[in-house]
Amino acid sequence: MVRRLPLFVFIFLFTASFAAQAEMAVYGEARVAVDYLKNNDPDGANEDKTVSVSGSRTWLGFRGEESVRETMSVIWRAEKYLSLDDGGWGNGRNAYLGLNGKMGTILAGKYATPYRLTSDQMDVFQDTRADFHAVVGSIDGESVFGNRMKNMLFYKTPQIKQFEFSLALSPGYTGDDSLPLDKDDSKKYAFSTALAFDNGPLLLGFSYSFLKDFVSAQPTYTAAASGNATARKINLGWDFGGGTTVGLILEDAKNGARIGSEAVARKAYYLNFAHIAGNTTWKAAYGRLEDLDALKDSSANHYALGFSYALSPKADLFGLFTLMQNGDNASYGLNADSDDSDPVGASIGEDVMALSFGLVYRFDRAI
Repeated sequence: MVRRLPLFVFIFLFTASFAAQAEMAVYGEARVAVDYLKNNDPDGANEDKTVSVSGSRTWLGFRGEESVRETMSVIWRAEKYLSLDDGGWGNGRNAYLGLNGKMGTILAGKYATPYRLTSDQMDVFQDTRADFHAVVGSIDGESVFGNRMKNMLFYKTPQIKQFEFSLALSPGYTGDDSLPLDKDDSKKYAFSTALAFDNGPLLLGFSYSFLKDFVSAQPTYTAAASGNATARKINLGWDFGGGTTVGLILEDAKNGARIGSEAVARKAYYLNFAHIAGNTTWKAAYGRLEDLDALKDSSANHYALGFSYALSPKADLFGLFTLMQNGDNASYGLNADSDDSDPVGASIGEDVMALSFGLVYRFDRAI
């Protein structure tokens, strides 16, 4: 029996032969945690709890760059999630080929949208059970805007006086780009744009995202009248020096569905804090999701408290407690983003809690 190599492994074997001619690196992040998970109705009638080992946010990547002109380079990367808990491959991450020069960077492939990139570095609980994508970009538990988009053309200007502008367009964001196209799918497209200012202590970003004729995967909204999904976001971060940072995100988003005359839209607010004391970083966050316009008692509150301890420049131990407190008609869970293959979901009105302890190791080596 002939066994096919995974495409990701084939790419590595094919490109490794060029390592002597162009700069190439293997890099990524290995992450594993032991989680105590619990969800229950406010009255405790339907309580569920479990202990599990999670490792699905581990990822592996290869990247390369070669100078083709004095001021221009060809750049590429291919990244993929894998699960340390079961040894299997997960979803694709960033994968693109492009050019980088004095006029900016242009890429084609799958990549994080400008909408996501402008605030990603402010996620102090990134890729854990307390990841802020449970709030930011999420509408009633569905990660609509915290995504990496397929079939993307991406452009980013060089930084000019600490300002940077980026724009991305996906003519087939659903991933269905083969012929013959469904009549409705052929009309779908998406774009995202962001303006960021970063002068060291201050990080300020304005971003917008648009999904043409988005169809929610939530059963509640799949049959509802659908339209364009849009989101606007302002993010503000400040570094006080001495290892203390704060971040604030304000977001207004809708998934395009309508129930009666009301849109499925909501406002969200997210505030976090981090402080480094020796080898330990202390972290805290609070997120508020307001009621959906189309549904009363659909608000939620997200709480997170945790720490990470640096064993070395590359290895950290971490621990956290996080809680998603849902209103009677809300169903927000705990998820890292739309690529999360191991989210913690919630039924309508249920609260979800996680207590997590783990280890993370980061690596980056030229080959």
